[in-house]
Amino acid sequence: MGISLSLVFGILSLASFGGAMFIIAKKVPTLIQIPMESLPNQETFFAYIARIVRVLATTLHPKRIKMYALAQVAKVLHTSRLISFKMHRFIDTMAHTAKKKSQEMEQEHRLLSDAKQEEDDKSKEESKQEEESNTQHIQ
Repeated sequence: MGISLSLVFGILSLASFGGAMFIIAKKVPTLIQIPMESLPNQETFFAYIARIVRVLATTLHPKRIKMYALAQVAKVLHTSRLISFKMHRFIDTMAHTAKKKSQEMEQEHRLLSDAKQEEDDKSKEESKQEEESNTQHIQ
């Protein structure tokens, strides 16, 4: 269903090569009119192309490309490691804060339930005293 990337890359390469050849073909008549004596470097066109090819071959050597890719992967891994450390620290801080709040709420709940228990005990004692006083008044 999808077009393969190698096909797209091939088409783009051919299109760019064709565009470069078109530009060169358009400029050749103008370049021919330049007198050879005016050129400071008397390097021939083929020698120039050979030099450019050598430079590109050394620059695009597979070992260099692998080293570049490895360096980029190392950068990405380092960045992801730093991000994961920061996320871990953030989550730890949030968990610590939540635990602290939970403990505070639990203590508050205990204090309130203890106070309510004391209140209930007092009210029971008062009701018992009232009942006793009522039973004493009746007798």
